[in-house]
Amino acid sequence: MNSQAVNSYANAFYEMVKESGKNGRLADDAASLVAAFNEPEVANFFRSPLYSAAEKEAVVTQALGGKVDDMLSDFIKLLAKNGRLNLLPNIVEEFKDTLSGGKGVKKGEVLSAADLSDAEKKSIQQSVEKKLGTQVSLEFKVQADLIGGIEARVGSYIIEDSLKSNLNKLNDSLKRSSH
Repeated sequence: MNSQAVNSYANAFYEMVKESGKNGRLADDAASLVAAFNEPEVANFFRSPLYSAAEKEAVVTQALGGKVDDMLSDFIKLLAKNGRLNLLPNIVEEFKDTLSGGKGVKKGEVLSAADLSDAEKKSIQQSVEKKLGTQVSLEFKVQADLIGGIEARVGSYIIEDSLKSNLNKLNDSLKRSSH
């Protein structure tokens, strides 16, 4: 996922919404659309290279026409046109956080190869909060295929420090250097 793109789109949408005065309503409508775009058939359609950006935009126009505020509809069409609908959940989350003035606690999850002690969880939480500059509430889960280390996901931010991610980076580096 491209966190820079998520931030850019979320900030642009925030600026549009702020000027309109429709903050709460648009945030709720956008959040409800996330569930629809996460449906497997819908998500597969928008990820498919078989359909052009114009076809995807036409589907959005037909599906949303008159059902949501024009500003939100136009924003979703822009995402479709630019091939960025896959970022919608993260954009909406970032937008809502910006809308609330960054107040409150961001939720996230930490995946680890093994169960972590309370001290390790606390240390990870403090590191993530320091990195993001905000309070976080983390849900800790075990994911054995990480082999070792952790992956923390909070909003559009991903912090990877696992053996699996390091091996993937090494593999990518070796592939690039062999060409």
